[in-house]
Amino acid sequence: MKKATKEQLEFCETHNLTFEQFIGDELIQKSLDLRLLTSVPDGFCPSVRGSLILSSLTSVPDGFCPRVLFSLHLRSVTSVGEGFCPTVVGGLLLNSLTSFGEGFCPRVGGSMNMNSLTSVPDGFCQNVRRDLLLKSLTCVGEGFCPNVGGTLDLSSLISVGEGFCSNVGETLDLSSLISVGDGFDPFAGKIISNNEF
Repeated sequence: MKKATKEQLEFCETHNLTFEQFIGDELIQKSLDLRLLTSVPDGFCPSVRGSLILSSLTSVPDGFCPRVLFSLHLRSVTSVGEGFCPTVVGGLLLNSLTSFGEGFCPRVGGSMNMNSLTSVPDGFCQNVRRDLLLKSLTCVGEGFCPNVGGTLDLSSLISVGEGFCSNVGETLDLSSLISVGDGFDPFAGKIISNNEF
């Protein structure tokens, strides 16, 4: 069994959690509203039956991988460390995210908002059941290949690298795109574009 640190125990006491809930071994049966927190201790990795609201957090520790039934609110987070891999059945709000580390692989059943992100690494292949919002993205590298059940918003994208092959169930917004690489082959129910490719 994992041994709790003093900082972790103080956090649990302040927020009426058991250590087992803190590390995710015991399910939190309702939403957990921690919107005023600007940081969380290492090892915080809860399983939440409702939403997990951490809207004032600006960064998350390495290995932060909560499991959330509804929404995970990380609106103020600007970067995430290695191994950021939460499981969110509802929506994941990363509105202020500008960069992420290796092993970025959130599993999202609803929508994912990353509207402040301006670039993604080669091989970015996020799967999202509903919408993937990347409104500030201006270019993508090779192998950009997300699978999106709803809308993929790339409305600021001006160029794509080789192998762009997104699979979009509803609308793919490429309204600013002017340059494409070899193998450009998106599939979508509807493509918004000002150019013929």
